[in-house]
Amino acid sequence: MSDYAFDQRLGDVQPFSLAGGRVIGVWLFVSLLGLVIAAASLWFNQRDVSQRSAAAALAFVEARLDALDGELAQLANEASEDFSFGVCPPTLTALLVRASVRSMLAQQFAVGYRGVNSACGPEGVIAMTLPAQQLNMSLSLNRADEPDAPIMASRNDSASRVQIAALDARAFSDLIEGVRRTLGTSSTDVRVLLSSKAGKRLAIFGTQESVATPPWLRTMATSGRYDVVIEVDIEPNSLQTTAWLRTLAIVLPLWLATFLCVAWAWRNTTRRGRLRNRISVGLRKRQFEPFVQPIVDFATGKCVGGEVLMRWNHPHRGIIAPGEFIEEAERSGLILGMADLVMGLAAHRLAPIAKANPEMYFSFNVTPLQLQHAGFGFRLSEIFHANTIAPHQVLLELTERDCVDAATSNALSLLKQAGWRIALDDFGTGQSSLAVLEEMQVDRIKIDRAFVSTIDTETVRRPVLDAIIALAQQLNLKLIAEGVETRSQWKYLEGRGVEYAQGYLISRPLAIPGFLKWLADQQANANGASNNRGVDAAENSVPSALSVATAAGTLDDATQQLLHNAHTPGGLDIRDRVFHLRTYRDCFVGAEAVEWIAQTQDVSREQAVVIGQRLLALGHIRHVADEHDFEDANLFYRLAPPADDSTWLLPVANDLKFAIRGAGGAEGVPLADHRRGIVCHHRSVTGAQIVDWMEATYSVPRATATQWITQLMRQGVVRHVYDDQPFRDDRTLYRVI
Repeated sequence: MSDYAFDQRLGDVQPFSLAGGRVIGVWLFVSLLGLVIAAASLWFNQRDVSQRSAAAALAFVEARLDALDGELAQLANEASEDFSFGVCPPTLTALLVRASVRSMLAQQFAVGYRGVNSACGPEGVIAMTLPAQQLNMSLSLNRADEPDAPIMASRNDSASRVQIAALDARAFSDLIEGVRRTLGTSSTDVRVLLSSKAGKRLAIFGTQESVATPPWLRTMATSGRYDVVIEVDIEPNSLQTTAWLRTLAIVLPLWLATFLCVAWAWRNTTRRGRLRNRISVGLRKRQFEPFVQPIVDFATGKCVGGEVLMRWNHPHRGIIAPGEFIEEAERSGLILGMADLVMGLAAHRLAPIAKANPEMYFSFNVTPLQLQHAGFGFRLSEIFHANTIAPHQVLLELTERDCVDAATSNALSLLKQAGWRIALDDFGTGQSSLAVLEEMQVDRIKIDRAFVSTIDTETVRRPVLDAIIALAQQLNLKLIAEGVETRSQWKYLEGRGVEYAQGYLISRPLAIPGFLKWLADQQANANGASNNRGVDAAENSVPSALSVATAAGTLDDATQQLLHNAHTPGGLDIRDRVFHLRTYRDCFVGAEAVEWIAQTQDVSREQAVVIGQRLLALGHIRHVADEHDFEDANLFYRLAPPADDSTWLLPVANDLKFAIRGAGGAEGVPLADHRRGIVCHHRSVTGAQIVDWMEATYSVPRATATQWITQLMRQGVVRHVYDDQPFRDDRTLYRVI
């Protein structure tokens, strides 16, 4: 769960978790929706099956009745002689016997007259009540109420005679199979009821049991030629089986889709909250900045250089120290791009200082990942050259723990052979200090702050510190003491011949403008009498480390004039531009800027690109999305406004933190668990609640309160729950750190 934590200051509270109640609610809603869809689908499907079954059954029955009608018509033609009531001519009896034997549909045939209660059959006169129908040529069907009584079909002719057929039980026995063949399936389970138009039930095909099929699944089909009505019911077992299968076929995919959507949303949520993703976004947006911590000479108090350190210039939280992100950056490999970005920015921003002070050097921390990268040496030569920081003014720092690996040691040896200077950082904390010193010719050794801190306390590490100093002096290696924070540490190290000091006693890490001011103040006091004048100057002239604006002295006169001319007529073509249907306000094109710089400065396009890269590194121009260095391409850039300082809001920040701690009181800011979608954000507060508190506490308009809180975000006091959105006066969730 630690991947979801934003930093240690959030305590043991997990920032967000899955909102189980909402997930269950979504699951229930999807299940209900699936049941509704299944029911509707079942209705349409079974209705269609019922209708098509009725049509197929009617076509089947009509086909059999057509054949029977033909047989009765042939019988009427062949039995054309008249006969008297109660007497059947032998020829007619023989004809009826032959017709009955020949027919596949009728058991026997008979002939009589309408309205007469007897007829001639294969065995002679038979008693039969013939229907008194009107004169027509169509068949009519009837059946007695006795069990197993056959279906009787009768047909009239023009001579008032009636042809009668007692249908064979097998006449419609394959009706269900005929319906299945017509529908093209073997799994259609239906019940077919054959009735007359008068409602007389003639026969049932399929199940003989009472069917509990809903009325809306029953279908009737009436013949237009015969006295026949077809009624089709879906059998209950078939309906139940189909309902289960169709419900599962619809609900299971919906459940799977719900699970995948929840998993996708949760994965995006956790990914958005993970530090690795936020570092990746920050790297793409070029948010990592170089800070410099001065290094001074113990003997003279003069600044001899500085260590370039990485800081995250978060767009909403301001400057973030490396303790929050550096470990994850190294673990994920993002440190490669971050270090490359910081070295490039520092090379341009420190170039004026390096040129004005050729004896000064700047150290850069490198990692084994960088050393093992095939193009690292070439990249160093691209960044550090005569127009930025000369290679002899660059010191590469590597901890001795990183030198244990053979590949790293070989890469470091190649860099040393190429002329780059090497410093061994955190000396004394690794496992092979002497071996490294023996195999590699390092230029500096940096004493770890853990040993320097033992000066003020009597611990077993004090002799180790003395041994490190003695070893370096015997090997004729110069020492840099890290973490010098007290005057007693300064005096102790100075007394034992340590050459250089670095630590909070001298200065905290400074933004490059702050470092320029510190350096100017330190050099202004260089004529003092005390050897500790460097320390005194540092204590009296440390500027705010929050500012990352560029001091005017970092640009030469020609470049300053160029930047001024960019705003004047005939300068850069600054206007609104559209790319992929998105409008970018007040920007210019990189390729056009390169051409303009080349013409106005009388330099090549390559040199113009270097000038543009320097302006971007110094913060005077920036890419519209903060995702590119300055390039000779169709990319959009803007002239950057100066940054502001919001340190005056520190008392307001303290009040807000106190209000958060007193959330149970009437004047507190209530922390609560807020649910957004499937995620529950713990101990968070909405932007509107913070604005309400500030508006009531300081009696300021909401717009002013919103501006104040936006500034507090840059101080790291207020933080978006995902740490990637600005402050908004709405239901957006934040935390107060």
